[in-house]
Amino acid sequence: MTSDRGGPRRTGYGGAITLVGVLNASPVTPVPQVAPLDAGPVMGARRGVLPYDAVLFDLDGTLTDPEVGITASYRYALDVVDRSADPDADLSWVIGPPLRENLTLLGVPVADLPAAADAYRRRHLDVGLYEAVLVPGIADLVRRLDAAGVLVALATAKPTLEGELTLAHFGLTSSFAVIGGNTDSGSLSKAEVVADALRLLGSPDPERVAMVGDRRHDIEGATVNGVTSVGVAWGFAADGELAAAGADHVVSSVAELGQLLARPRAHAATRTRGTNR
Repeated sequence: MTSDRGGPRRTGYGGAITLVGVLNASPVTPVPQVAPLDAGPVMGARRGVLPYDAVLFDLDGTLTDPEVGITASYRYALDVVDRSADPDADLSWVIGPPLRENLTLLGVPVADLPAAADAYRRRHLDVGLYEAVLVPGIADLVRRLDAAGVLVALATAKPTLEGELTLAHFGLTSSFAVIGGNTDSGSLSKAEVVADALRLLGSPDPERVAMVGDRRHDIEGATVNGVTSVGVAWGFAADGELAAAGADHVVSSVAELGQLLARPRAHAATRTRGTNR
């Protein structure tokens, strides 16, 4: 597959670069015609005046609401290793952090981690991924950014394949210049995932890059790599988590995110680190 800019659409992790193939795991939602930039969340934006040359997006809790699929897959994995969770337990906190870290916090012994992780991935790849829903308005914003010439990238802590399948399922693959994710074993930190996505993008000026995510790991990953961190309040962060992590901006709606990403450069350079609306 080639990108709209004429080159291969890149995806990879840990130094590997592969081409995104045609994914037929589920029906692909038709891509609607992209509206002009002065209509919708990106207000008044024009080529050459957008504040960022590249925008990286987290996946779970940022682009999608994956709670049903992820929590059900964790419950299945815990059942496989005889560590069943209380049916009434709220497991939404597992969305965002690394798989093995979460399984450990859920009481899975080290010896059972491989089996639990494998069980989670089996169920999630077969069923869980397709139980997610898009955050309302986010697909339109992504397409507008892409149409405006912004390099849009995925930087997810999930394995790269899961990111590819999810974007294909929602008909968004063509809007992403890079699909960046973790190794199959989840061995990379979020900072390493962000660094790899930046490398695949051609190492753009960090001052002209924003990382958008819903958990502290996204903010920390952005900070380590010297890019602007944007926290989204519609995800799964605890109250105050994004501000405590040092987010440069925190937005409460997709419309507000669109306005931030289209704000004239002179204003965008003024960061609001630590504000949590």
